[in-house]
Amino acid sequence: MRKIKNGMIGLVTLVLIGIGGVVTYHQISDVNASTVIESQKGIEIKGESVDVQKINNNVSGSTSTSLDPISKEDIHNRMLNSIDNFDTVKGSFIYKSDSANFNDKVDYQVKLKNKPSSYVKISSEKTGIEETSFDGETLTNIFHENKNYRKGETMKYKLSSWDKEKYKSPKDRYGKKDGETVYIRRDDPSFMGLAQTSVFPQMIALGYLEDYNSWNILNEEKYLNLDAVVIKGTFNDFYQRKFETDTFKLWVHKDTGILLKMEGYKTDGQVGELLETTSIKINGSLDDSKFKLKEPKDYKDQLKVKE
Repeated sequence: MRKIKNGMIGLVTLVLIGIGGVVTYHQISDVNASTVIESQKGIEIKGESVDVQKINNNVSGSTSTSLDPISKEDIHNRMLNSIDNFDTVKGSFIYKSDSANFNDKVDYQVKLKNKPSSYVKISSEKTGIEETSFDGETLTNIFHENKNYRKGETMKYKLSSWDKEKYKSPKDRYGKKDGETVYIRRDDPSFMGLAQTSVFPQMIALGYLEDYNSWNILNEEKYLNLDAVVIKGTFNDFYQRKFETDTFKLWVHKDTGILLKMEGYKTDGQVGELLETTSIKINGSLDDSKFKLKEPKDYKDQLKVKE
């Protein structure tokens, strides 16, 4: 069984490892901002600013400055701490799951330095279009299918402090409590929600790459003109039951740890789980106006509708 230690739950759109494995946004899509805010009342979580390093790569063309092969520990660590390795990112990816029956397109832009902020648009075949923005203080969710919206102040809840020396190695992110494995989750200062699956893939890294004997680095190749490390592995028993897949491949940006592509394969070799980046630009300019969404006049406050 797996548990998470520390860290604030992302609001509305999130990816967590729960009892034994990954719980996706789609399996908890009924969780809303007010529910999460209420659950955190009375909890004091210490905050820490994020020290960000600049990595000047984008899809218009870049090559790795190092020809040295990367180790398992290094790529694992970069996935766990990708938010340390860039200032801004924007892009789009497709996210599909046969087992959970969803097929979404996710557009995002994320800023991690000087007031972390985010904008995420989810276009779902099942639930329509949802937009989420965070301007450093207020999280806004707009549900176009139902013409509802939510707003919540997040600054009143401090992010948990992150001790980079204490959690310097990937193995430091695993612990034991009452005989169970504990995953130590790092907070996302930008509240990027579902975009974490690609941009800050710590939960995939914690779950899929925990056992170094179950996966290998195949090679490095170009993906959208970015240097990608290609990983192939075998799911443990829980994930095989959960996703109805046996093996997986990951394409991870070598310099940042951003997950560019993921495929989970069924017994017959067909892809049952897919994340596929269709565009990405790292450390480019962003549209700051998207960080502060304004709800349409004819939309209703979902919190008041439920009263």
